[in-house]
This record gives sequence, C-alpha cells and structure tokens, in this order.
Amino acid sequence: IALSLVLFFMIVMGAAFINKSITQPVLKMINMVMQMGRGELPEHNLKETDDVIGLMGTSVNRLSANFTKTTQFANEIEKGDLRAEFTPLSEQDKLGHALIAMRESLRAYSEEMENKVEERTREVVEKTTRLEKAYKEIRDSINYAKRIQDAMLNSHGIFNDVVDNSFIVFKPKDVVSGDFYWYYKTP
Repeated sequence: IALSLVLFFMIVMGAAFINKSITQPVLKMINMVMQMGRGELPEHNLKETDDVIGLMGTSVNRLSANFTKTTQFANEIEKGDLRAEFTPLSEQDKLGHALIAMRESLRAYSEEMENKVEERTREVVEKTTRLEKAYKEIRDSINYAKRIQDAMLNSHGIFNDVVDNSFIVFKPKDVVSGDFYWYYKTP
C-alpha cells in the first residue's frame, strides 16, 4: 500500500510538473500564435528557458517582436513619415520588402505631387501677374476714355446758351457711358 501511495504521489507530481513546464507554456504559445494569426499583437512575452519549450517560447517572442516592429513601420508610413527606416527581417521577408516598396512608391508619388503643386503654383502666379497687368491696362484705357467723354460732354455752359433754363443729367452706371448727347444750334 505504501508503495502504491508513493507511486500515486509520483504520478501526481509528474503530471503537475508536466502541466506546469510543458502544457501551460504550450497553451500560452498557442494563444499568442492565434492572436498574431488574427492580426493582434500579444501584450506579454513567454518565459524563456533552456529547454525545448523555452526555445519555442523564444521563437514566438521574436515573432511577436518582429510583428510589432513591422506594425510600427507601417504606422509611421500611415502618419506620412516616408523617411522612416526599416530593415527587412531577412531576404525572404515578403511583408517587409512589400512595405519598403510601398514606402518608396508613396515617396515617389508624394514628390511627384509636390513638383506638380509647385509647377501649378508658378503657373497661377504667372497668370495672376498677366491678369493684373491686363486689368491695369484695361482700367487705364477706361479712365482715358472717361476723360475724353468728360471733355466732350462737359459743355453744359454752351448748351445753356442755346436752350434757356435747361440742365443735363449724366450719371453713367459704369465709369464710361455708352450714351452721349448731341445738339446743334441752327442759325
């Protein structure tokens, strides 16, 4: 009976040891890998030990750290930092190389758009300058026409000599009027 109890106790202790050193870490690894499979980043790392389970935990921790690094790089690109540095994890790191290619493509597109904006701005400034010059010339021409019209139509005194108790109402809508009056004194 004592031998059976000792054997039973050893089996229970062995099961507890296996549960603590193998089953629990493996379940934690499974949970972390499933989280990463859903696109989530695990918040905790696994305990690293020198046995096979610890080496697996180290690999899962590195995988999680690399996902975090790649996610941070993608977030920097999203924020518009097209100068963010990133080194692919290896030559076979397809996601890392794809993100770098995306960054370079966005950088080239951004520079192209900046060049187009600068070019369009120069065009707008140039056209604005030409429009301002044309406006000034037109305004000067209109003012000159107004002076001519005022000189021609400003003969109210002569008109009063011909028609007594007369007046002229001349209020052009714009600077220069298309209307004019004309009179002629017959002998």
